[in-house]
Amino acid sequence: MELKFNNGKFRIMQIADVQEDWPVNPDTVRLIDAAIEKEMPDIVVFTGDQIQGYSPCYKTDAEEKVRRAIATFTTPITEEGIPFTMTFGNHDDDCN
Repeated sequence: MELKFNNGKFRIMQIADVQEDWPVNPDTVRLIDAAIEKEMPDIVVFTGDQIQGYSPCYKTDAEEKVRRAIATFTTPITEEGIPFTMTFGNHDDDCN
């Protein structure tokens, strides 16, 4: 996907510390969706601690649960066709 300026502007939305378990809280998805709808960013950057890697829910099948959690809370972004990227934080690493 090509990133480009729109009318001389480029809007970046930063989202940090989502801190989600599996299954993802529907309120998290609604909040991200509302923010996307209001701001209509050109790119979204997640800056660490997307999941609560220390949560007991990640003690088994962690890789699959992490994958599903991220896919769930990024749904409003992908449905709008907005590119996103993420860096991981210490809580993301807690479940290995």
